[in-house]
Amino acid sequence: MYNDINVKNSVVQKLDFRIGSRKIPYYLGSNCAREFAQIIGGLRPDKVFIVADETVSGIYKEVILGTFQSQFRCAWVSIAPGETEKNITTISSLCSQILASECTRKSIIVPLGGGVIGNIAGLAASLLFRGIRLVHMPTTLLAMHDSVTSCKQAVNHASSKNILGAYYSPEAILADTAFLATLPEKHIRSGKGELVKNALIFGGRQYQEVLMAISGETSEENLIRMVELGVEAKSSLLHLDPFEKQQAIIFEYGHTIGHGIELSCKGELSHGESIALGMKYAAVISNAMGLLPNESLDIHQQLIAKLQPAFPAEKPDRAAIMRYVMNDNKRGYIPTAKDEVPMILLRGIGEVAADKEHHYLSKVPVALLNKTLSNL
Repeated sequence: MYNDINVKNSVVQKLDFRIGSRKIPYYLGSNCAREFAQIIGGLRPDKVFIVADETVSGIYKEVILGTFQSQFRCAWVSIAPGETEKNITTISSLCSQILASECTRKSIIVPLGGGVIGNIAGLAASLLFRGIRLVHMPTTLLAMHDSVTSCKQAVNHASSKNILGAYYSPEAILADTAFLATLPEKHIRSGKGELVKNALIFGGRQYQEVLMAISGETSEENLIRMVELGVEAKSSLLHLDPFEKQQAIIFEYGHTIGHGIELSCKGELSHGESIALGMKYAAVISNAMGLLPNESLDIHQQLIAKLQPAFPAEKPDRAAIMRYVMNDNKRGYIPTAKDEVPMILLRGIGEVAADKEHHYLSKVPVALLNKTLSNL
């Protein structure tokens, strides 16, 4: 934890991460708050706004402010925790608080937290003054390798997840695995969910190394390796497709059903757990459509089982999941009929289904979706 900072023993490495032609500085280390303060200070902000939820604020506010205030002026803004806060009302409230505290075009917003905080503060940064600088400080495994490694900043609407947003790249990403020491195992498993997704869509070395990493102990060395693997996977496609509409849309594997499950469970399932379940059903659909062979399906489901994803005691209603699936934010990329949903499907481990034009979205009949989800 940050209370045990020892600068002499701190090691910060810089990962190679690109979004389009832009190289985004990604610093990864452990117990490196002072180094991160120096990096932010080097950007010469007139003021830094640290945005965190009330849970993270209760743990880290005092020590982070104590470290950062020696380098620059900063203000702390707390918001309520949870996916339910990821909405346009929260964005408006956050912007009002920041504007009332002497924010200018030279200011920097630093989201300190998981994917929800990163998206809320990231979208606010894209809107204030038509864009002020954004420096991510993720505190969860999922955020460190997945949600911050993107220029997609979005919040939810009642009808759909991540439907209101903008494309906006961070100035830098500062990831400290010391934050992970306070996370329950449930959140570590959530971070592993998106790593397993990468293993399934890339196969090969990613598959082997992710399998080794998620099967090992939750040591600092292993956590760092998981972050490295996730960043490597994202960068391999985002430098070609920064807006994730072409090659990089394969990162949406498991998300069409997964988002429906996540929203229907109203916060009882983490994002990673929901995506794991989404992949489980996407693989069944891939098999039913004659794309994924039985042997590959078995391998796929065995890997998903390592994450131990499970619905809460009160399972969501299939109809509720389908309502969100029918409003998925990938609609419109390819022409689909009213009784079809565009989804990422697999032909094998490391082989995403594509048509002759190399479009990676497949048309899935709504009837097949209903049948697949009939026995949750």
